[in-house]
Amino acid sequence: MVLFYFGTTKMVNTFFVRISSDCNLNCEYCYVFNHIDKTSRYLPNLMSFDTINLLIERLKDYQYKYNLDEILIVFHGGEPLLMGPKRFTEVLKLISSGLSDIVKLGFSVQTNGSLLTKQYTTLFKKFDVGVSVSIDGPQKYHDIYRVDKKGIGSWERVIKGIKEIQKYPELFSGTISVINPQVPPRKLFEFLQENNILVTDFLLPDGNYDRIPKHKDSEVNIYIDWLVEAFDVWFAEYQNITVRVFENVLESVSGLDVSSDVFGGGELSYLTIETDGSYHTSDILKTTYEGASKTNLHLSSSSIEDVINSSSFIEYNFLLEEKNLPEQCQTCEEMKYCKGGCLPHRYSLNNGFDNPSIYCDEMKSLIQHARIRLIEVLGQNQHN
Repeated sequence: MVLFYFGTTKMVNTFFVRISSDCNLNCEYCYVFNHIDKTSRYLPNLMSFDTINLLIERLKDYQYKYNLDEILIVFHGGEPLLMGPKRFTEVLKLISSGLSDIVKLGFSVQTNGSLLTKQYTTLFKKFDVGVSVSIDGPQKYHDIYRVDKKGIGSWERVIKGIKEIQKYPELFSGTISVINPQVPPRKLFEFLQENNILVTDFLLPDGNYDRIPKHKDSEVNIYIDWLVEAFDVWFAEYQNITVRVFENVLESVSGLDVSSDVFGGGELSYLTIETDGSYHTSDILKTTYEGASKTNLHLSSSSIEDVINSSSFIEYNFLLEEKNLPEQCQTCEEMKYCKGGCLPHRYSLNNGFDNPSIYCDEMKSLIQHARIRLIEVLGQNQHN
């Protein structure tokens, strides 16, 4: 995701388009359906073509005014493949015909993979849609939390979908896994290697001071231990697999400026558009309090520039600025590396976002451990 500056206005070029507010799975840790915000219950199940056309017009106006190099559209949900191949085809045709003559378009989709059929992969090939799939490792562990609405595990359907998209390696952008500390890191890497999944990311379960992440409430160091062990296994044996969080940590301790889901800092570099056409900031804010991601602006009445200049957008960026991080962060030697962590993880009812991340100790331990490993390798190289 890229952020551009024009004068004092911060320009985004990435748009998360939630074409489905529904999902065929019921993952226990889902930030859309199983956290405090219930917005999705009151939204249309699917984005209408009228709303798609409104979005196209807003993007056209935005492009004509600011002449961006590229616009990236990420189809999101819920589960975006509930749109159905026929309807999804029409969506891609509409957006392509409306925008491809005036700007370079990039398409991607984030899916649970269970509906990823040959019909879909053929469609995505035609429109060059990148595909990222959510999977939590071997079946034994994946099926603990990633179940359908009948409580049946989804692993077999998901791995079948992954095999379909892997027929088009240029489209398969990898996987994401929510960290389950019950999964031995080596087994997870063996699974990834055996299934030729060579790009992935590990996400800490969403939580905050009012909703302590599962396992952490009973075993305070469980995620620290898992992250350190997983990093060591990866660093020693599996660097052929791109693990974004670990590579970001190494880049950060090497002095590079890194902004990611794990690290704070930077700017809000994307907008979310719900199925009803309402603009939202970061979807992950839904884990904090009801309506946290709302801007109270809509495609029908507000431009993209209006959203970027809105109080919701400005406040989000204000909270990310280093000078506005909590007092505990200001005195921490690792602040310039972690930058306060993921904003929603800082939330509490009493203090708002004026807290260190609920994963502060995890971030600090991983950063310090990665630095030690990197120094060891650099020292060995100097002696060789």
